[in-house]
Amino acid sequence: RKADSLLDKIERLERELEMSEKNLEDAIVQSETAKAETETLAMEMEEMAEKLKCCNLQIDVSTSQNECLAKELKEKQERILQLESSNLATAKLLEEKEEEKMQIKAEYENNVVLLKSELRDISEKLEFSCKEEADARAKEQVLINQVACLEQEKTILLQECQEIKKENTKLDQMREVLVQELMDCKQRLDEKVQENGTLQKEVKETEELSLKLTQMQ
Repeated sequence: RKADSLLDKIERLERELEMSEKNLEDAIVQSETAKAETETLAMEMEEMAEKLKCCNLQIDVSTSQNECLAKELKEKQERILQLESSNLATAKLLEEKEEEKMQIKAEYENNVVLLKSELRDISEKLEFSCKEEADARAKEQVLINQVACLEQEKTILLQECQEIKKENTKLDQMREVLVQELMDCKQRLDEKVQENGTLQKEVKETEELSLKLTQMQ
């Protein structure tokens, strides 16, 4: 009965050992998966950083363009004021020269129309450039938020990796304990089997001796 009990215990320990090894394999797979996800996350963060860099460059270009357009707009406005001032002075001179006055007035009107058209184009470009700058800043904020989320996910994955490593260590320790218990039980079983063999041999010898004594009587 004791030998059967030891055999049962050995079988139970072997099952536990098998389950422990399976759990250890699952934990290793989880650890490798988490590591791969961490590497993928790092690559995504690098891509986001590159996009953010490009976005910043685009903002710098848009800002520079806006400054140039604003400067050009100011120059055109000053030019219009100069033309208007010049027209007033010329009008006084043209009071005596109607033909020259009409010619200069026509040139002035053409110049005003042209400058106003250019001013309208510059204004539209400036408005479009401001819109592009606003869009770029919005994209920049989105990328910053995405990078922050990726950083948070990376931290969580690293924590999970640490937990998995700790669990792997515990499983290794349990496995070593189970292996040691299994070896002890097998050793005790071998001793009991050897003991039973000795007892069976002694019983057989006793029976043979008893049979010989009976025959001698």
